[in-house]
Amino acid sequence: MSLFKSPTLDFGDQSVRLNEEGGGSSLKYFFSDPSVVTTPKTEITMPSVDVEFTFTQDTFNAISKASAVLGVPDVVLKGTAGGDIELTVTDRKNETSNDFSIKVGDNSPTDFTYFFKVENLKLLGGDYKVQVSAKGISHFAHVNKSVEYFIALEQA
Repeated sequence: MSLFKSPTLDFGDQSVRLNEEGGGSSLKYFFSDPSVVTTPKTEITMPSVDVEFTFTQDTFNAISKASAVLGVPDVVLKGTAGGDIELTVTDRKNETSNDFSIKVGDNSPTDFTYFFKVENLKLLGGDYKVQVSAKGISHFAHVNKSVEYFIALEQA
């Protein structure tokens, strides 16, 4: 959707075609086979929340671009008690990895470090309220739309 300013969507049996309103560009996107789509078997209940922040579209764009430019796969969410909360793209397996950080909050409730894979942050465009639990899960709730994602944290 982010490839277009004002897309229109035409749904078919096997794909959806996005067209730029007024013409000029289009995209044909095939639906996934249902056998490769992972869906929860039970209702997901968010456990106790350890940290919250707002993940804006601008932050998402910066994280995505930095990850692509640096060629790194990991996103680290880190906070220091009373200090800033930051997202950093890096390669956790490489001690000399280049990285990029962006502040997403302040007055961190505690010291913490949580890990995501960049590839798991496939979100519909917009701003999100994010809640993260030390129990290994995060909840991304769109600020303006009825869209939410539960994204697993990576092991430390």
